[in-house]
Amino acid sequence: MHSVYLGWTLQQESDQSNSEDDIENYGDPIFELEDDALALLPLVRSSCFAYTLQLVVKDGLNKANIFSKVISKVSTIVSHVPKSTVATDVLIGENRLQSSGPTRCNSQLLMIKSILKVDQDKLNALYTTKLAAYERNTLRDFVEILSPFEEATDIAQIENRVSSSLVISCKRGIRGQLSTLRMKYSNALIKELAESVERRLTIYESEDTYTTASILDPRFKLK
Repeated sequence: MHSVYLGWTLQQESDQSNSEDDIENYGDPIFELEDDALALLPLVRSSCFAYTLQLVVKDGLNKANIFSKVISKVSTIVSHVPKSTVATDVLIGENRLQSSGPTRCNSQLLMIKSILKVDQDKLNALYTTKLAAYERNTLRDFVEILSPFEEATDIAQIENRVSSSLVISCKRGIRGQLSTLRMKYSNALIKELAESVERRLTIYESEDTYTTASILDPRFKLK
């Protein structure tokens, strides 16, 4: 853009015949040249990182029926509570149960965490679906496995702060944490999440937008 402007300036100095009337009649050349130069720039469109994270989690859940079934039971319990006066009385003094959104894995985690905070005996006193002890353990495992995605999603959606420079770091961090979790858990969810991360998120490491943002972020400078 600077070279375009400089070239136009030199042309103006060598051609003194242009007048203000010419500019009024035909427009300001510098703005026309700037528009032409901008038109040559490639259009860059990247998929939403936060949305892609949700797709990765969805891939994992599609391969892990045991987690999907338990989460469905949790959703049934949470939906029942506002409709039941008995449930309202039983849960007096407890934190409000969080409902889940249709597509956000973070909202599912909030819902599950809210259920896990409630004493098992109180949940059993509700006239609705029951959670067995092993299912509560399954939910705890689910929260631990999905926590890296929850953190990355929160970072990607942070307001009033630059987040594009953190995309590559988030991807690599998730990959590293999943590698560690695979030594503790051996299930279809971990396996599919790891494969989906490579399939869906690796592309961000090759996009100039995110690599340049990471390079320019002073938080990543060596001290």
